[in-house]
Amino acid sequence: MKMTENKKRNLYYYLFDWANSPFSTIVITFVFSSYFTNTIAQNKIIGTSLWGWSIALSGIVIALLCPYLGYMADKNKSLSRKFLILSTLTVVICSFSLWFAEENINIFLFLGIIIIANIFFEIGQTFYNSQLINFRGRKKYGEFSGKAWAFGYLGGIFCLIIILILFLIPDFSIFKLDQEDYENIRICGPLVGLWFLIFSFPFLLNCKNDKSSSNRSYLFSSFLKNLKILSKDRNKLTFLNF
Repeated sequence: MKMTENKKRNLYYYLFDWANSPFSTIVITFVFSSYFTNTIAQNKIIGTSLWGWSIALSGIVIALLCPYLGYMADKNKSLSRKFLILSTLTVVICSFSLWFAEENINIFLFLGIIIIANIFFEIGQTFYNSQLINFRGRKKYGEFSGKAWAFGYLGGIFCLIIILILFLIPDFSIFKLDQEDYENIRICGPLVGLWFLIFSFPFLLNCKNDKSSSNRSYLFSSFLKNLKILSKDRNKLTFLNF
Protein backbone atom coordinates (compact mmCIF):
# COMPACT_ATOMS: atom_id res chain seq x y z
CA MET A 1 0.00 0.00 0.00
CA LYS A 2 1.49 3.28 -1.13
CA MET A 3 1.81 6.19 1.27
CA THR A 4 -0.24 9.27 0.47
CA GLU A 5 1.58 12.52 -0.23
CA ASN A 6 0.46 13.96 3.12
CA LYS A 7 1.77 10.95 5.04
CA LYS A 8 5.08 11.22 3.21
CA ARG A 9 5.42 14.87 4.17
CA ASN A 10 4.54 14.03 7.77
CA LEU A 11 7.27 11.38 7.78
CA TYR A 12 9.81 13.79 6.30
CA TYR A 13 9.09 16.27 9.10
CA TYR A 14 9.35 13.58 11.77
CA LEU A 15 12.64 12.35 10.30
CA PHE A 16 14.38 15.68 10.86
CA ASP A 17 13.63 15.44 14.59
CA TRP A 18 14.81 11.82 14.49
CA ALA A 19 17.97 13.03 12.70
CA ASN A 20 19.03 15.85 15.00
CA SER A 21 18.11 14.52 18.45
CA PRO A 22 21.25 12.34 18.82
CA PHE A 23 23.36 15.51 18.77
CA SER A 24 21.80 16.85 21.97
CA THR A 25 21.57 13.37 23.50
CA ILE A 26 25.08 12.12 22.75
CA VAL A 27 27.25 15.20 22.23
CA ILE A 28 25.72 17.70 24.66
CA THR A 29 24.19 15.51 27.38
CA PHE A 30 25.87 12.13 27.77
CA VAL A 31 28.98 11.04 25.90
CA PHE A 32 31.09 14.09 25.03
CA SER A 33 30.17 16.11 28.11
CA SER A 34 31.45 13.22 30.23
CA TYR A 35 34.50 12.74 27.99
CA PHE A 36 35.44 16.40 28.39
CA THR A 37 34.97 16.67 32.14
CA ASN A 38 36.65 13.34 32.94
CA THR A 39 39.41 13.17 30.33
CA ILE A 40 40.20 16.35 28.41
CA ALA A 41 39.86 18.88 31.23
CA GLN A 42 42.48 19.26 33.96
CA ASN A 43 40.09 17.83 36.52
CA LYS A 44 36.39 17.12 36.87
CA ILE A 45 35.58 20.33 38.76
CA ILE A 46 37.25 22.58 36.18
CA GLY A 47 35.79 20.50 33.36
CA THR A 48 32.25 20.72 34.69
CA SER A 49 32.59 24.47 35.16
CA LEU A 50 34.02 25.10 31.68
CA TRP A 51 31.40 22.88 30.07
CA GLY A 52 28.60 24.68 31.88
CA TRP A 53 29.93 28.12 30.92
CA SER A 54 30.32 27.02 27.29
CA ILE A 55 26.73 25.82 27.07
CA ALA A 56 25.61 29.03 28.80
CA LEU A 57 27.58 31.15 26.32
CA SER A 58 26.03 29.36 23.37
CA GLY A 59 22.63 29.83 25.02
CA ILE A 60 23.16 33.60 25.27
CA VAL A 61 24.11 33.82 21.59
CA ILE A 62 21.06 31.73 20.69
CA ALA A 63 18.78 33.94 22.79
CA LEU A 64 20.09 37.04 21.00
CA LEU A 65 19.93 35.65 17.47
CA CYS A 66 16.87 33.42 17.37
CA PRO A 67 14.10 36.02 17.81
CA TYR A 68 15.19 37.79 14.63
CA LEU A 69 16.03 34.56 12.80
CA GLY A 70 12.60 33.18 13.68
CA TYR A 71 11.00 36.35 12.34
CA MET A 72 13.06 36.05 9.16
CA ALA A 73 12.17 32.37 8.80
CA ASP A 74 8.45 33.15 8.86
CA LYS A 75 8.84 35.95 6.33
CA ASN A 76 11.02 34.27 3.75
CA LYS A 77 10.77 30.51 3.17
CA SER A 78 13.52 30.51 0.56
CA LEU A 79 16.00 31.84 3.12
CA SER A 80 14.57 29.47 5.71
CA ARG A 81 15.53 26.46 3.61
CA LYS A 82 19.02 27.80 2.94
CA PHE A 83 19.65 28.45 6.63
CA LEU A 84 18.36 24.98 7.48
CA ILE A 85 20.87 23.42 5.09
CA LEU A 86 23.68 25.65 6.39
CA SER A 87 22.95 24.92 10.05
CA THR A 88 22.60 21.18 9.42
CA LEU A 89 25.90 20.97 7.53
CA THR A 90 27.66 23.00 10.24
CA VAL A 91 26.49 20.63 12.98
CA VAL A 92 27.43 17.62 10.83
CA ILE A 93 30.95 18.97 10.19
CA CYS A 94 31.46 19.82 13.86
CA SER A 95 30.27 16.35 14.85
CA PHE A 96 32.68 14.68 12.44
CA SER A 97 35.54 16.85 13.74
CA LEU A 98 35.07 15.37 17.23
CA TRP A 99 36.91 12.29 15.99
CA PHE A 100 40.08 14.41 16.28
CA ALA A 101 39.30 15.39 19.89
CA GLU A 102 42.11 13.39 21.44
CA GLU A 103 42.96 13.53 25.12
CA ASN A 104 45.58 16.27 24.60
CA ILE A 105 43.44 18.49 22.37
CA ASN A 106 43.42 22.20 23.21
CA ILE A 107 40.57 22.70 25.67
CA PHE A 108 39.32 25.89 24.07
CA LEU A 109 39.44 24.44 20.57
CA PHE A 110 37.25 21.57 21.75
CA LEU A 111 34.84 23.90 23.53
CA GLY A 112 34.78 26.18 20.47
CA ILE A 113 33.59 23.27 18.35
CA ILE A 114 30.88 22.46 20.90
CA ILE A 115 29.74 26.10 21.14
CA ILE A 116 29.54 26.54 17.35
CA ALA A 117 27.73 23.23 16.92
CA ASN A 118 25.22 24.00 19.67
CA ILE A 119 24.48 27.48 18.30
CA PHE A 120 23.85 26.19 14.78
CA PHE A 121 21.84 23.26 16.15
CA GLU A 122 19.41 25.67 17.83
CA ILE A 123 19.37 27.97 14.81
CA GLY A 124 18.39 24.94 12.76
CA GLN A 125 15.58 24.20 15.22
CA THR A 126 14.24 27.72 14.68
CA PHE A 127 14.06 27.28 10.92
CA TYR A 128 12.75 23.73 11.30
CA ASN A 129 9.85 25.01 13.40
CA SER A 130 9.07 27.63 10.75
CA GLN A 131 8.39 24.81 8.26
CA LEU A 132 5.68 23.27 10.45
CA ILE A 133 2.73 24.92 8.70
CA ASN A 134 4.17 24.09 5.27
CA PHE A 135 4.32 20.39 6.08
CA ARG A 136 1.14 20.09 8.11
CA GLY A 137 -1.03 23.09 7.39
CA ARG A 138 -3.11 24.57 10.20
CA LYS A 139 -4.97 21.38 11.06
CA LYS A 140 -3.91 19.89 14.42
CA TYR A 141 -0.38 21.20 14.01
CA GLY A 142 0.12 21.22 17.79
CA GLU A 143 -0.49 17.48 17.92
CA PHE A 144 1.67 17.02 14.82
CA SER A 145 4.56 18.94 16.40
CA GLY A 146 4.26 16.86 19.57
CA LYS A 147 4.46 13.63 17.58
CA ALA A 148 7.56 14.92 15.79
CA TRP A 149 9.16 15.73 19.16
CA ALA A 150 8.35 12.23 20.43
CA PHE A 151 9.75 10.70 17.25
CA GLY A 152 12.94 12.70 17.77
CA TYR A 153 13.17 11.59 21.40
CA LEU A 154 13.02 7.97 20.24
CA GLY A 155 15.70 8.71 17.65
CA GLY A 156 18.05 10.04 20.31
CA ILE A 157 17.52 7.02 22.56
CA PHE A 158 17.82 4.55 19.68
CA CYS A 159 21.08 6.10 18.47
CA LEU A 160 22.44 6.07 22.03
CA ILE A 161 21.61 2.36 22.40
CA ILE A 162 23.37 1.61 19.11
CA ILE A 163 26.46 3.51 20.26
CA LEU A 164 26.47 1.73 23.62
CA ILE A 165 26.29 -1.68 21.97
CA LEU A 166 28.76 -0.98 19.18
CA PHE A 167 31.37 1.06 21.01
CA LEU A 168 30.94 1.98 24.67
CA ILE A 169 30.13 -1.19 26.63
CA PRO A 170 33.36 -3.25 26.55
CA ASP A 171 31.70 -6.65 27.09
CA PHE A 172 29.23 -6.13 24.25
CA SER A 173 31.25 -3.90 21.91
CA ILE A 174 31.26 -5.26 18.37
CA PHE A 175 33.97 -2.94 17.03
CA LYS A 176 37.18 -3.25 19.01
CA LEU A 177 38.54 0.29 18.83
CA ASP A 178 41.51 1.49 20.86
CA GLN A 179 40.02 2.41 24.23
CA GLU A 180 43.33 3.74 25.56
CA ASP A 181 43.23 6.39 22.83
CA TYR A 182 39.47 6.88 23.43
CA GLU A 183 38.65 5.90 19.85
CA ASN A 184 35.49 4.17 21.09
CA ILE A 185 34.28 7.54 22.39
CA ARG A 186 35.58 9.79 19.62
CA ILE A 187 33.88 7.66 16.94
CA CYS A 188 30.52 8.73 18.39
CA GLY A 189 30.96 12.20 16.86
CA PRO A 190 31.17 11.01 13.24
CA LEU A 191 28.32 8.57 13.86
CA VAL A 192 26.09 11.42 15.11
CA GLY A 193 27.09 13.51 12.09
CA LEU A 194 26.35 10.69 9.66
CA TRP A 195 23.01 9.97 11.35
CA PHE A 196 22.04 13.65 11.10
CA LEU A 197 23.11 13.90 7.45
CA ILE A 198 21.27 10.77 6.27
CA PHE A 199 17.97 11.18 8.09
CA SER A 200 17.65 14.95 7.55
CA PHE A 201 18.03 14.65 3.77
CA PRO A 202 14.36 13.84 2.92
CA PHE A 203 13.15 16.81 4.97
CA LEU A 204 15.69 19.26 3.52
CA LEU A 205 14.88 18.07 0.01
CA ASN A 206 11.16 18.75 0.52
CA CYS A 207 11.35 22.06 2.38
CA LYS A 208 9.35 24.87 0.88
CA ASN A 209 11.53 27.06 -1.31
CA ASP A 210 9.12 29.87 -2.17
CA LYS A 211 10.98 32.30 -4.41
CA SER A 212 7.93 34.53 -4.55
CA SER A 213 8.57 35.50 -0.91
CA SER A 214 11.69 37.48 -1.82
CA ASN A 215 10.32 40.74 -0.40
CA ARG A 216 12.35 42.60 2.18
CA SER A 217 9.85 42.39 5.03
CA TYR A 218 12.38 40.25 6.90
CA LEU A 219 14.92 43.11 7.14
CA PHE A 220 16.15 43.96 10.62
CA SER A 221 14.45 47.37 10.47
CA SER A 222 11.10 45.63 9.97
CA PHE A 223 11.88 43.35 12.89
CA LEU A 224 12.59 46.36 15.14
CA LYS A 225 9.37 47.99 14.00
CA ASN A 226 7.43 44.89 15.04
CA LEU A 227 9.22 44.83 18.39
CA LYS A 228 8.06 48.39 19.05
CA ILE A 229 4.49 47.39 18.24
CA LEU A 230 4.81 44.36 20.51
CA SER A 231 6.14 46.47 23.39
CA LYS A 232 2.84 48.37 23.43
CA ASP A 233 0.74 45.21 23.70
CA ARG A 234 0.64 44.26 27.39
CA ASN A 235 -1.29 41.05 26.85
CA LYS A 236 1.30 39.64 24.46
CA LEU A 237 4.17 40.76 26.69
CA THR A 238 2.57 38.99 29.64
CA PHE A 239 2.17 35.85 27.54
CA LEU A 240 5.85 35.94 26.47
CA ASN A 241 6.99 36.34 30.08
CA PHE A 242 5.51 32.93 30.81
